[in-house]
Amino acid sequence: MKTKTLSLLLSFFLFANCEENSGNDTIALLALLGRQCKSMPQKIESYNPNIGVLEDTFRCSASGLVYRCQRDGNDFVNIRTYLSIQGAKLGVVDPPDASNFFIVGQRGLASLKVVDQFDPSNVARYFTYVYDSAHRLVSNKNELNSATISFTDYDGNGFPLGGGSISYASDSGMPSEIFDSGYSITYNSKGWAKIAGDSSESHEYVSSGSVEICE
Repeated sequence: MKTKTLSLLLSFFLFANCEENSGNDTIALLALLGRQCKSMPQKIESYNPNIGVLEDTFRCSASGLVYRCQRDGNDFVNIRTYLSIQGAKLGVVDPPDASNFFIVGQRGLASLKVVDQFDPSNVARYFTYVYDSAHRLVSNKNELNSATISFTDYDGNGFPLGGGSISYASDSGMPSEIFDSGYSITYNSKGWAKIAGDSSESHEYVSSGSVEICE
C-alpha cells in the first residue's frame, strides 16, 4: 500500500509540474520509491565564444537509462545508453557535438550512437565502452571500424590517463577540466560541459532545464 501511495503521489507530482524545471524535486520523489537518478541537461545551446553567436541548439529527453539529444534542424539524434546510475554519477556530461569521442570523463556509459531518426540503419557514429568493477573505463571501441582504445592507468579519482596524454583538473573528485592531446573540456558545478575545443576551434555551452536518467 505504501508503494502504491508513493507511486500515485509521484504521478500527480510529475503531471502537476510538467511545464516547470522540477528536476531536483522529481529526483527526491523517485528516491522515495527506491529509484536512483542522474540529472542531465534538457536544452543545450552552443555559442561561438569569440563573438557570442548562437551556433546550434540541442533538445534532449530521457527514458530509463537512455539519454537522447537532437540538434534543431537536423535529422540525426545522439543516443547515449548508460549501464547504471551508480556509474553515471561518477562522471561528467559531455555536449552532443563534442569532437573527442573517447569521452574519458563520462562513466557508466554503455554506448554512444548517432543515427538518422528516419532511417536507423544510417549510423553516423557508434561507440561502446567497457568498465571494470570500480566503474573505471577499460576500453572505447568504434563499432563502425572495430578500432579499440584500451586504458590501464588512472588518476586518483578513477579517470583514465591514456599513458600520460590525458590530464584533469578536479573539483571534489569530479573533473572541472579535461585535457586530451590538445583538446580540452571545462565543466560547471553540475558536471555539465561549459567550453570544449582546441587551439583552432572552440564552443561555449549554455545548458538549461533538466531531465533524469533513472533505474
